[in-house]
Parts: sequence; structure tokens; C-alpha cells
Amino acid sequence: MKKVTVVALTLVLASGFLHGQESVAPSGGGSYLIVRSTDHAKDLSFKVMNQNEYRALCSEIAAESRCWEKAMNASEKEWKANPETAKKTFPRNAIAPKKAVISQTFSSQEKAAEKVAAFEKLEAERAELNQQRLDEKEERKSGGQKKPPALVKAEQAKQQLEDKRNQQMKDALGLFEAKLAQCMAGQVVGSSAPAADPSPAKSSGKTKK
Repeated sequence: MKKVTVVALTLVLASGFLHGQESVAPSGGGSYLIVRSTDHAKDLSFKVMNQNEYRALCSEIAAESRCWEKAMNASEKEWKANPETAKKTFPRNAIAPKKAVISQTFSSQEKAAEKVAAFEKLEAERAELNQQRLDEKEERKSGGQKKPPALVKAEQAKQQLEDKRNQQMKDALGLFEAKLAQCMAGQVVGSSAPAADPSPAKSSGKTKK
């Protein structure tokens, strides 16, 4: 029962954390932002930043957008030229531009960090409980008995295939990020991809004490 309560609490807090009104810190130097961001692999994270750090991140995102298509096309070309990956489609749609938005604003860096830490703790507890439920489900299906050898073999083959796909995705992402870094270092321009606005959007949100 305690675990279920933790999950319910996680969902409530996560909902407020993720979908609460976004606010922008005043121009003064005493405000701290909780920034919700996703990387090229679409992984979500929360970071505490000041205004200067947030603007630097937005500038980086804008710079990446100007090189995006060139780096993507170069990655796909090299992927097809590699005998080991030539027969596999380059996972273009699985790679996404970075995104960053302000979730909340605090006057205290310590309080902002505590908010992020509390959310991450609850997320970890939810993941642990989800895994526990999956394990219990598998145990109920087997009735506490050993799985037939044929089933074990099939599950192993399925896992190997999944591991191979994950590795290919990591390889594709690594290739793309290398090409993107090269493009940005050479200040290559001319991409048709729109640049992101490095300045935070206006909002009526108030700074949290």
C-alpha cells in the first residue's frame, strides 16, 4: 500500500511540475530557473540555471538548428556508405533537436535544487515500482515454475535483437552528433532549418519565494 501511495504522489507532483505555468525570471541576477529540457535522444531532464546559463543554452540550440540538416544529410550519407550499416535505414526520425523551456522560477537556488531533487527521487521510486510490478507479473505467469527451454531461448533471441537495435541507435546518434559538432565548429550556414529564439518568452508567472 505504501508503494502505491508513493506512485500516486509521484503522478500528482509530476503533473504539477511538468504542466504548471511556465514563468520567466526578472532581469535581476537573483533568480534561478528550473529548465525542462530534452536532448537529441529525446531524454527529459530538469536543471537549475540562472538567466545567463539559460540564454547560453538557447543560443546553442539556435546554432545547432542552423547546421541541423547539413549534419543530418552528412550522417545519413556516411551511414549508407558503411558496409556494416548500409542495409539499415538511418534513424533520422529518432533524433530530435534539443528543446528547453522554463518550468518554474525561484528566488533561491537552494529551493530550486530541492524541487528538482524531490521530483527526481519520486521518479526513481516510480521506476522501481514499475519494475517490481513487471517482475511480479512474470512470476505469476510462470506460476513459480521454470520456463520451458524453448521459451527461454525465444526470450533471449528477442533481447539480443533489442540490444542490437539499441546499439544501432546509439551509433547513429553518435555519428550525427559528431557531424553536428564539426559543422558548428566550421560555422557552416545555409540550412533551411529555422533557428530557435534564444530569448525566453514573455510570461506573467511570478517568482516563487
